Amino acid sequence: MRKLLNSSIITILTLMLFSKIASAEYYSTLPKGVRNFVFKYIGMDSVNSSYGPSGNEFQYLIHQNLNAKILEDISSFSKVYFDELKRIAPEAYDSFSFGEYSGNGQVDINVKGYGFAYGLTKNITAYVSVPHFTASVNMNIIRTKGNNHQEVSSILNQHGVNDDTASLWSQLTNELPDASGGLFQSVIVNLLGYQPIGAWNATGFGDTDLAAIFRLTDIRDMGMAITSGITIPTGRIDDPDILQDFGFGDGQFDVFSEIGAGLSLFNRVIDLDSSLRYTVQLPSNKLLRVPDSEDFTISADKQSFYEKLGNKLDFSIRTTLHPTDWISAYGEFLYNHIDQASYDSSNKEANRILAIGTEIETVFLKVGAELSTVNLYNSGTMTVPLAFELSAQTMMRGQNTPKYTRYDIGVKLYF
Repeated sequence: MRKLLNSSIITILTLMLFSKIASAEYYSTLPKGVRNFVFKYIGMDSVNSSYGPSGNEFQYLIHQNLNAKILEDISSFSKVYFDELKRIAPEAYDSFSFGEYSGNGQVDINVKGYGFAYGLTKNITAYVSVPHFTASVNMNIIRTKGNNHQEVSSILNQHGVNDDTASLWSQLTNELPDASGGLFQSVIVNLLGYQPIGAWNATGFGDTDLAAIFRLTDIRDMGMAITSGITIPTGRIDDPDILQDFGFGDGQFDVFSEIGAGLSLFNRVIDLDSSLRYTVQLPSNKLLRVPDSEDFTISADKQSFYEKLGNKLDFSIRTTLHPTDWISAYGEFLYNHIDQASYDSSNKEANRILAIGTEIETVFLKVGAELSTVNLYNSGTMTVPLAFELSAQTMMRGQNTPKYTRYDIGVKLYF
């Protein structure tokens, strides 16, 4: 069982507030001395499924068999019982189960993004942006399979012909009580030291972007621009003692650079834009749980790891239609890929296990519309330059990531 949620859900909610500054053209920058304030609200449908390593979709966020390896240290009695069970019949030890449990979860997130940009020159715009998260996770633990005490007892009976202890252990196994509904929570809290699985709620700011956009061309109907910046770890990080939480930031600095180009056709009736961003996530030291196996990655032990999260690649293609000077509609293809993370510590097996499932891929289709008074303001028709944007995007394919649909409402004010 892995951590219920991971940072991928925050990665794919990352706000690039200033990808379009003044109009639909990718390469647009603010005029010198002009300021731009951006507010964006992001809502999501409830997250109740995820994509696995091979792109398969599954509903349960956790699934765990309470076997002998997990339960043997829960008490002095269990230690004696399972040690003797392993000595008498290793196959009985390997097959023992108190039952299987699954966690059916629901995740609700909304994000408010705040940004401010300033035109340093007509070709250079600097900006800062930060998101604010409100999140809740509700987990419902259900038992999906009962114990197999009779099966284990039968195995012990086969050894009991010449072993009185085996006969005694067979009888003892038959008399073991069935697991109560709280056994799984007891293992999680009392044995492994986590907080109880159930409801989790949190609010807080995410990581902050500081960047600048450089326009490379002055051609009227086409252009190129590059964006470079850093991400500052101002957001809360994942708590190793809470299974159902997730961080609002990654806990380390990032460095990113993006290049894009745009072309306007038919007297700016149609815009074609595309961009490519590459982000290097810098390594940092993190206090993490030490996994014992691939199948049961939660553990009672914590250790400091030198973590290098995978670098990120973001690619987009957008087509925008301008039926009038003040309204536009667009469709966009979005692709995101995050390389596998790496971990370094004295525990090589834990390093390997922690890296499993950290390679992330998402493919989105997005549609949106914008009402803007910028062109009308430039022509002297309107007195206030601002823009309103509505958009929706749905995930078409994913790997190691929650599945969701996202809705954005944005306001841009120029002054």
